[in-house]
Amino acid sequence: NNGQSVPQVSQSLGIGESLLYKWRAELSERATESVSPLQEENERLRKVLKQVEVERDILKKALSIFSRVP
Repeated sequence: NNGQSVPQVSQSLGIGESLLYKWRAELSERATESVSPLQEENERLRKVLKQVEVERDILKKALSIFSRVP
């Protein structure tokens, strides 16, 4: 992530390149898994919010109409 190559990092840490590639792949997989459910939940909540806003606007209009009747 900081711009260094895998061989540079493996040499500086004294571990094999294959281990770093494995760790990077696992981290990438975890990041993808954790973002997807959050994005899905965010989209679902946006839809619910939109529906509630529409219902609120309808109720405001109805209140306005009924409050005019003597």
